[in-house]
Amino acid sequence: MTIIMTSSELAELRSVCDRIAIITEGKIAGILKPDDSDVNFGLLMSGHKTRKGA
Repeated sequence: MTIIMTSSELAELRSVCDRIAIITEGKIAGILKPDDSDVNFGLLMSGHKTRKGA
């Protein structure tokens, strides 16, 4: 089953989701797991690519 949830509260999303898609300028910038680093979330949210091993 797939449920789509939209929120600007990252902590809330991390507590209930298996995967989190970051959408920037109407396009999916990337999909992360809730336990991925804050750096990767920040990079995607600002329109940059994620760093490997961050």
